[in-house]
Order: sequence, then C-alpha cells, then structure tokens
Amino acid sequence: MQPNKGLIYLVAGLGALIVLGLAAAAVGIVLKTSGSGFSFFGTTAPTFNNAEVMLPPGARVIGITADGGRIHAHIQGGGGASIWTIDPATGKVLGKMLLKSP
Repeated sequence: MQPNKGLIYLVAGLGALIVLGLAAAAVGIVLKTSGSGFSFFGTTAPTFNNAEVMLPPGARVIGITADGGRIHAHIQGGGGASIWTIDPATGKVLGKMLLKSP
C-alpha cells in the first residue's frame, strides 16, 4: 500500500489548527481571569453617581445629547441660549457656549 502524502499533509494541517485553536482559547481564558482589564468586547458603561448641575434662576433645559463621555445641554435662560458641556461623573460644567444672534 502506498502512503498518500496529500492525506498525511491534510491531517497534519488540521491537527495544527486544532492545537492553535486550543492555545488561543487558553490565552483568552487566562487574560479574562487575570483582571488585566482586557476585554474582547470593549468596555462597559461606567457607573453613574448622582451629580447636581446648578442652573441660573429662570433657566430651563431645552435638550440634552451625549457624546464621547460628555453631556451637552441646551439651556434657555433670561440671558439667552447657551450650550453647556458637562462631565456626567461629577456634574462639573466643563464649558459654556453662548448662542447669540447677529
């Protein structure tokens, strides 16, 4: 009986793929359990504490959007309209953009 070299190479290649797959699974398990902060699926949303943002008297919130870990609030008050950029973790106002018409 003649040895079939193609079949031998196929079996060896599939065996190597199985070994590589098991090694990758082992590395993934070690990284997940090591507490290194590594995650295959990105980060989870941070926890949110209660934070207060003080508005001027007579001001009201027209709209809110979130972008890149910051909150942008459209504020309408007695002095005109403005957009506030707020840190959601602390409630600190990072900046204000006053909206004025010409």
